[in-house]
Amino acid sequence: MFHRSAINRTADPDRFRDTANHVFGATQATVPTSENFEVWARFLSLNDIVLATGGSTTGFSLVYPESDFARIHFSKSGCGTSTVANSTGIVGNGLANVIPPGQISRMD
Repeated sequence: MFHRSAINRTADPDRFRDTANHVFGATQATVPTSENFEVWARFLSLNDIVLATGGSTTGFSLVYPESDFARIHFSKSGCGTSTVANSTGIVGNGLANVIPPGQISRMD
């Protein structure tokens, strides 16, 4: 079912920020450079869970507000970090981070 969901794809940083805010709920989306930038993502909302996956050709950051649900940040390939309060965890190489409810978080 997930493989049949629409792919959001763009090389436009402004469209990326707009989609990150309106579809993925981020309060801030930052792209360090727009040179060679491309990002893609899928989003599927089920009964009690939302699945999202994506990738990019460059780094980016997303800031998420407090929520009443947990987020799990993991990587199929590549790497990144998740930051909650003053704690940063690495994502990738078999490592994942759980962002508990009620916490502002940043994903890089």
